[in-house]
Amino acid sequence: RGLLGRYGPQYLGLAAVINSFGEVLTIEHSETGMLGLPGGYVEPGESLIEGALRELTEEAIPGLQRSKAKQIGELFFVPDPKTTDNAWLVAGVVAVELIDDVEIKADGIEVKNA
Repeated sequence: RGLLGRYGPQYLGLAAVINSFGEVLTIEHSETGMLGLPGGYVEPGESLIEGALRELTEEAIPGLQRSKAKQIGELFFVPDPKTTDNAWLVAGVVAVELIDDVEIKADGIEVKNA
């Protein structure tokens, strides 16, 4: 199971939020400084969409109440040094349409900027 903590696939939900100007919401990760889509591990019992929306709320949009979301594209393997023959990462992208005006704010812990 390596450093991932569980055997088998570990799912990541990534939230793609695009505003009316065609700008994509990205976050800057605190540890690595890399830019990416908000998202993270899908918890046991959550769907990919539920996990992506939870992570989006935790990392960048704390006041998110209403949105429309759907998975886009296929799941894909994520190369990561923590993977082993017994545990690996699989990600999916969820398109999120915000219904209400919301404040975008980095959590300051996992995410430095949003």
